[in-house]
Amino acid sequence: MNTTRLLFGAFGTGALRYRKLLADAGFHCRQVSRHFITYNKNNSGGAVATAFSAHNKDLLLNGIFMLKDYTLDDVIDRGYGVLRSLLERRALTIPGHFVNGAYVGVIHEKNVLHIFSDFMALMPLYYVMYDGTLLFSTSLRLSSRLMKFSWDHSVINEFVHLGMNLSSKTIISGISCLPPASVLTCQNGEINVRTYASFPECGDLRYQQEDIVDEIHAEFNRAIERIHSARLKYSLSLTGGMDSRMIFLAWPDKSALMTETAGSDTSDYLKARELVSNYGNARLHELENKHEEKYTDGIIKYYELCDNPTKLATHYNYYHLKWKQDRGADIHLTGVGGELLDGESLYLSRKYSYVLREGFLPYAYHPLSQQMKPHLINSVLYAGYKKEIADMLDPGMVGRRIDFAQDIAARLNDFLGHPTYAETYVERFRTYVLANAAFYPLSFIGIGDFHVFPFNDSVLVRKISKYHPRTRELRRLSFKILRNYRFAQDIPVDTTHLKVFHPYHMQKAFRMLRMVLNIGFHKKVPVIQYGNPPSFRRPKYFDRKMADYREYVRSSILGCSFYDTNRVRNYIEKVEALSKTTFFTMHKEAVNIGLLLRLALAEQKFR
Repeated sequence: MNTTRLLFGAFGTGALRYRKLLADAGFHCRQVSRHFITYNKNNSGGAVATAFSAHNKDLLLNGIFMLKDYTLDDVIDRGYGVLRSLLERRALTIPGHFVNGAYVGVIHEKNVLHIFSDFMALMPLYYVMYDGTLLFSTSLRLSSRLMKFSWDHSVINEFVHLGMNLSSKTIISGISCLPPASVLTCQNGEINVRTYASFPECGDLRYQQEDIVDEIHAEFNRAIERIHSARLKYSLSLTGGMDSRMIFLAWPDKSALMTETAGSDTSDYLKARELVSNYGNARLHELENKHEEKYTDGIIKYYELCDNPTKLATHYNYYHLKWKQDRGADIHLTGVGGELLDGESLYLSRKYSYVLREGFLPYAYHPLSQQMKPHLINSVLYAGYKKEIADMLDPGMVGRRIDFAQDIAARLNDFLGHPTYAETYVERFRTYVLANAAFYPLSFIGIGDFHVFPFNDSVLVRKISKYHPRTRELRRLSFKILRNYRFAQDIPVDTTHLKVFHPYHMQKAFRMLRMVLNIGFHKKVPVIQYGNPPSFRRPKYFDRKMADYREYVRSSILGCSFYDTNRVRNYIEKVEALSKTTFFTMHKEAVNIGLLLRLALAEQKFR
């Protein structure tokens, strides 16, 4: 529990000096092959990496990984044999043989080093060329301690403008983060980064859904087979919604699957309980109210352990995570947020006009131009809502005016492919963002062996992306796949009372009605709810019972030197006056307060 487990490498003229610095700082060194070393703080814990050497090549893997040509049991049973077969290939082709997972890999061949990331960059890998030596690590904090330290003002500005750090740079000047599906090559002191895999280049194939539902369903089942092993213990966040329900129904051994949900007596809880009791013969664990009284303490502990607060997309309670770990799961499965790949777009905005438009207007596709991409990125990230935060930066922190979205669009251009339509581009970008939002890199913050693993098999992701650019079309496809499980059709598909076998036009119309009512009545809508309606939950910051948490947030933000103190204090006072306004306004301001907090905690972490 007190172990900080790190992957570290130093490649170049000063490699031995940096390894000695780590040893002097109290990190226990473990030689995993001729050239690679991992470090464990406090000299405890097991190995974090798997390494193999053959034919003058070294291969080091860190994290969870699955391969196209082998089952997960093959990897568990014949790890070295699997690695040996990989090393027979060209170094630059090896990353393409990994189908999914959260991992970094390092290949050493003669005087050349190749480092590659997983498809969605779920496992961060930080690197910097310093004093002629390439330093790379899964820990940003460790990397920053081995070089001259300064803040990167452009990244601070990017974070407050967009609410995320997607530029492949970090808050520490000079240290970069390996982008998704990338290979870094270092030779003779020169660094080159290229994309080894991407979303489909063309895509946008306008097939009828009836023609592809069997193909996508079969690929979904193969993705389940790739991640499943009878040797490992799995848990699943099960809300009874579209994505988690599909994973549950396709899972080969439901009775051994630990399921968890949130919200006692809510519609989601009732659906999940019915699924589990009728079709899984497993116990449903309720997570929502575990250690509620320790929420503030849990947030503080979580960020004390967290390596990079600007990398994570949300708050999380340490005690919730510890509760999951104590159940003994090896891998935790979580959907990315709905409908095979993506979140339901109706939840992105709670404005009446948007909901009505989604409910009634026909599908529309608009040709994509290079100039549209930054606008679409700003729209997905709701950059317009962040303007107040950007204005609260201390004048000394404000850098030159940069179009951050344009920079991100250029960096992700190869990864997102070159789709024909704007709607396709939006779905691909949101899929990448949501995949990272669903992933909590626990193995990097010292909690232990537990991994949270979004279900985003890269083969499945790219297969669906080839056909469907629109969220609502993905939702319709999910309905068609769920209808194949005829024994589970009596359970409503979401918090309306409609069941899977009802026509889709009814699902769409009732969902639109539910969203409009939710806007006005704060989810107290018993007319169309199945089971007891959810209680209206204020964001934690607005919950008057959470005074200790609110004070922790206030003091952290006001103590951050990045901000203009007077402006940030005025903003907090204005936000706290919103306690009787709409849910949507509360949610927006709570998100912005959370962004201010994470940046303040990042300063605390590194100063």
